[in-house]
Amino acid sequence: MVKCCPKCRARNSPSGRFYSKYGYFTPKHNHQPIPRYRCRRCKALFSSRSFCDTFREHKPRLNPLIFKALCSGMTFRRTARVFHVSRNTVYAKFLKLSAKAERLHIRALRARRRSMPVVEFDEMESYQSSRLNMLSIPLAVQPKSGFILDARVALMRPKGRLAAKYPNAWRRWNRDTRKEACRSVLRRVERLRKGRVLLRCDAKPQYPALIRAHVKEAKVELCRRNPEFPETKRFTGYLNHVAAKLRADLARLRRRTWACTRKWQNLQKHLYLYMAWNNGYRMFS
Repeated sequence: MVKCCPKCRARNSPSGRFYSKYGYFTPKHNHQPIPRYRCRRCKALFSSRSFCDTFREHKPRLNPLIFKALCSGMTFRRTARVFHVSRNTVYAKFLKLSAKAERLHIRALRARRRSMPVVEFDEMESYQSSRLNMLSIPLAVQPKSGFILDARVALMRPKGRLAAKYPNAWRRWNRDTRKEACRSVLRRVERLRKGRVLLRCDAKPQYPALIRAHVKEAKVELCRRNPEFPETKRFTGYLNHVAAKLRADLARLRRRTWACTRKWQNLQKHLYLYMAWNNGYRMFS
């Protein structure tokens, strides 16, 4: 249904419609004729496809297949090879689908504001191109349902023997944005909570003060794996399960693999895509 002009935003009035019919055109992917319209105010041409997410796409039928493939452990090149398209096509569809997944995630969080008695918070590590370019991913997960509330990508300084061997290899990477990413995830929890919330996290010393500073009325529960602390519980919650699924379902996050992240910005987009997959958003009508 035509609601408004995509160029001048003209709408129907009591005196009549803002558009007139202007023939048909036939897309290549299904050869089904689609009516074309012309705006009476600005003379712009448009059709009902101008308001679809697949506007100007030559192969929209591949969108759900590529979405499933990229959230099921396949790399970009393997996806392109399986569906007989170029890698640039897969990458272009990945960017478009991730932008839509981000919009759906923000919309779902706005509608999800309710009581959250327990939230699990932790970080997982990855890297970009080299172990010298370490990345951190703070996660906030709702137990039982496994709903991912938020996930952010942060830069972190390299560590271990490789960092000691090459201390000045990547000066531009010698910065740490983990604290800013953790603050962003915790602010998301604060905006979503309704009432008091119990935040479970591991025994990292910075976590309790960080949580209490950004989540009001939060009760912090430290979970250690060390048997020397019997008063605390083991952190075997749903967040570890979600992190394991991320490692298995995103090829760029697997351990000991030739596939890795080339740009951390694309990792953030891939996380939004996986959140849509994990949380069950309706990506396609």
